[in-house]
Amino acid sequence: MNITIDPRLKLPLTRFLIAGTCCAVSFAAALLAKNYDDSLRKTLVERQKQPTPTNALKMQDAINDMAANIDKVKRMVPSETLSSPGEVKIIHTLDQLSDLFVGAEIRPESLEIREEQIMLPVSIRYDSTNFTDAVNRIGRLQSLSFPFFSVKELTITQSSTEKKTAAVAYTINGALVTAKNGSMQTQQK
Repeated sequence: MNITIDPRLKLPLTRFLIAGTCCAVSFAAALLAKNYDDSLRKTLVERQKQPTPTNALKMQDAINDMAANIDKVKRMVPSETLSSPGEVKIIHTLDQLSDLFVGAEIRPESLEIREEQIMLPVSIRYDSTNFTDAVNRIGRLQSLSFPFFSVKELTITQSSTEKKTAAVAYTINGALVTAKNGSMQTQQK
């Protein structure tokens, strides 16, 4: 069986087949795009209904980290710091200074009470022939906590002595500083 096509219809028939194929491909692409769009919208709606678990987990981790850091700070702060008044803490530390600097002249000035802190300016003068011992004492002084000792001035001078070993006079001007009574307790809660 042999089909013959009139030569006048060959060109229009070819164009018609090409146009039909293009329409079928365009229709299939539009149908595919519509199905993809519907699926995407459905997924977005479902995700909006469900809470995002990753944010909740991140927030819980941050809360746990904050609680751990608060516990670390509580362990670092001595218990008497939170319970005794600031003035008592400063006087107690002043007694400790007299044990640290045996034979030294320790002159406290008047107690200053500011908004959130209590300060006691202190001047310490002592003689020493051992430089290492002097540096260690100053280091222990600076390592005090609750109350802290803030060194404002350190003067080192040759002491007038008749001994064969030359003594050096150390004068430390600074202040004992602590939190006002109750301010540590309110910040802790």
